[in-house]
Amino acid sequence: MSGPLKSIVVPPAGAFIKDGDGGQTSPATFVNPFSPSRSQFNKAQHSSQTPQRERFGSQHDLRRQSIQVLREKRQSVAPQPIHITDARRSSLAPEAPVEIMRADGQEACSPPFNLHETIIGRLDPEYIAWYNEYLIDHQFMVNTHHFDPKLLRKGGKVVPGPSHALPLPTQDFDVEGRNDNPAVPVRVWWPSAGRDAAPEGGWPLFIWAHGGGWILGSKNTENNFTTRMAEGAQCCVVSVGYRLAPENPYPDCLEDFWDVINWAAFSDSGRAALNINPERLAIGGSSAGGNIASVISHQYAASDDLPPLKLQMLLVPVTDNTASKETHLSWAENEFTPQLPAEKMMTYRRYYLQHESLWDQPEASPIFFDDASFKRLPKAVVVAAELDVLRTEDELYHEKMLRNGVDSKLYIYPRVPHHTMGLCLVLEQGRKLTMDCAKELKDAFYGTREVVDLY
Repeated sequence: MSGPLKSIVVPPAGAFIKDGDGGQTSPATFVNPFSPSRSQFNKAQHSSQTPQRERFGSQHDLRRQSIQVLREKRQSVAPQPIHITDARRSSLAPEAPVEIMRADGQEACSPPFNLHETIIGRLDPEYIAWYNEYLIDHQFMVNTHHFDPKLLRKGGKVVPGPSHALPLPTQDFDVEGRNDNPAVPVRVWWPSAGRDAAPEGGWPLFIWAHGGGWILGSKNTENNFTTRMAEGAQCCVVSVGYRLAPENPYPDCLEDFWDVINWAAFSDSGRAALNINPERLAIGGSSAGGNIASVISHQYAASDDLPPLKLQMLLVPVTDNTASKETHLSWAENEFTPQLPAEKMMTYRRYYLQHESLWDQPEASPIFFDDASFKRLPKAVVVAAELDVLRTEDELYHEKMLRNGVDSKLYIYPRVPHHTMGLCLVLEQGRKLTMDCAKELKDAFYGTREVVDLY
């Protein structure tokens, strides 16, 4: 592991950017996340994992056997549909019934669910006000990890705070799965000019994986963000409704995302339906979806016969599923952060990676791909939140890309937790995040950062 990151640029609205091009810090705006103490913590703790990963990584037969055992033993909670049109209609949490038991059989806690004393003094006042109005009494949204995912998916209510989706042309498709996989539902958005108004060669294509801890969410979960990427970056956006754990654990979501790439970008029917240019392709995702997109970026880059990706956009991605408060500073600092505390992240991890021997595999924890794989990666944008448990692993992932010559830029938004992207109606940081991402995507596709105001 190298030393502290070399430079940070502070844009006017307060997010930190690290892209290796120089700049000055602004102590009055934000405490430097790359201080010597933090870098030393990261280096000492994270580097100790590398030998373990290398030893396990050489046991390819063991890894394949582990995955095969999982597939043979797991039981689906509900039958897996061949077609998706009448399945997976629900997204996030409903209101909790008054009397309800946790998934582990214990009685659920009673509200209010106050912000933890270790975190409240560091939060943006805008976030505190929003939390105390909307989440403080909401059992399912605060303590998602305490309840059976099937129960959580029934209500369809999402966390309040996102802006509405832009009224853009849209169409739903069920993408045929390969190797006996079920169809994958996708939602497609085009810019307001319409599908047929594409530039010469077709619209640039951005394929997106939603967040939700691999257990929640759908193709519709982040419409507020995907529509703004379509209009802001002037591209076709495909949102992937991949299969969810625990019914469909690792690596099913990766297979679904690949099925959508192959259809949307490289099949005659997909290209014709979407009117896209496969030579201008980018992928991205948030949280668990960021994990999916980062893994796929490595796999895609290893294929010599595919046109290179223009960008990988990784929003608060899970990059290291071995992380804990003993190894990663942000896990220790932000153990009780709202919306994604450490306990919740561990629950999501165990739903998705149901055998601990998988946790340090590159396709589960992309930071463990070797340097040769990192050197092939496309340009990257990594978005992190200061008060997210995932911040340290995102810093480390960005730094590993830089060490291997990847053109990577890291944004860190101060005083906000994991779910900033979804709070663009209530957080200035959320609106800025969306605009920053639209500018980065527009630049990757067209070489310009000029974007209309999306709010």
